[in-house]
Amino acid sequence: MLSQISPLLHGQRRKNGNDNDRETTERMRATTAWFALAFGFSIHLFSSFVPLVSAQTNAVSLPSAAADELSKVSSTYIVELASSASDSPESKKKKRSATPHQDFYDELRRRDVMFTKRSEWNLDDLFVGVELVINTVTDLEAILNIDSVVAIRPVNLLYNPPLVSDQPLSGLSDPNVPADLQATHVMTGVDKVHAQGNFGQGVTIGIIDTGIDYLNPSLGGGFGPGFLVKGGYDFVGDAYNGTNTPVPDADPMDNCNGHGTHVAGIIAAQPGNIFNITGVAYKASINAYRVLGCSATGVVKDPVVVDALLKAYEDGNDVITLSLGMGSGWATSTTGVVASRIAAKGRVVTASLGNDGAAGAWYATSPASGNRVIAVGSVE
Repeated sequence: MLSQISPLLHGQRRKNGNDNDRETTERMRATTAWFALAFGFSIHLFSSFVPLVSAQTNAVSLPSAAADELSKVSSTYIVELASSASDSPESKKKKRSATPHQDFYDELRRRDVMFTKRSEWNLDDLFVGVELVINTVTDLEAILNIDSVVAIRPVNLLYNPPLVSDQPLSGLSDPNVPADLQATHVMTGVDKVHAQGNFGQGVTIGIIDTGIDYLNPSLGGGFGPGFLVKGGYDFVGDAYNGTNTPVPDADPMDNCNGHGTHVAGIIAAQPGNIFNITGVAYKASINAYRVLGCSATGVVKDPVVVDALLKAYEDGNDVITLSLGMGSGWATSTTGVVASRIAAKGRVVTASLGNDGAAGAWYATSPASGNRVIAVGSVE
């Protein structure tokens, strides 16, 4: 079994220069961190409303060890490569190709390693790597001994916790409407921030989720420049279920799931809706990154999430939030590593910690367990 060499797969062969901190603007970081904390807690505290959102209760997941094994995708790995920015003058002289990927593939063939190439990443200051299918322990060990290889990590499945109950509201007369619709703003201190005239102005938030129903009038009623949801991308398409091939397109519409719309409503629901609720940062701008299809399983492979994280970073989002995770507690998954590096660059990254307290007091999910990532858990 390839899992027999799991200690190898998490070992760092060298320190990556990309992990060095870059000076950041502390004022922007403090402002965006406050809103990230506030809407992060609100995501789990808020009693949600259709058409913005649907209230939900999430099932307890498997304990960590079992979840770790079940979340791994068989024979599929992400190989991180040293970036050209970290090359020494001597190593640059040895390069034969314009990209670190091609030199790596040439070396694999020279060593008779059998592989199938999938996704590639080449963002020098953050993450350089490739997704490969590798079928033998011998080939994995050969890859780990290549000079340009920083680490080998298993490809994992990330989950959006399953919907257990759904309570749509028919209107203000619905008996399930809470008496206090803004209670979570008081619990998280959002009311005090709003009282200071701070509603998220000048902040851009990237939501990595199921997309957003941007046609909802409480979420701006449109998509593109001039609208609340100003941009984004669909990385997967409607039919994606975590096991098939994604079919991406430029439209991140949430037309079948609702979770991403739920998150967007908590963050930026516009004033004047029939429930008289407002989002935490309703004057912010939003980019929507869809990584889940219409499947009820709510599963995505982490290469897709890596694509979304890197895109959100390149698009200049001040805050990046995702309600996804894998059963683990380690920050060494690829999504955990990438999220940590984005946070180290001065961006605010928030991720759901999971709803799995029954699995143990110290149980957590990745990438919420990443360094400097703001991990948000649910309370009742």
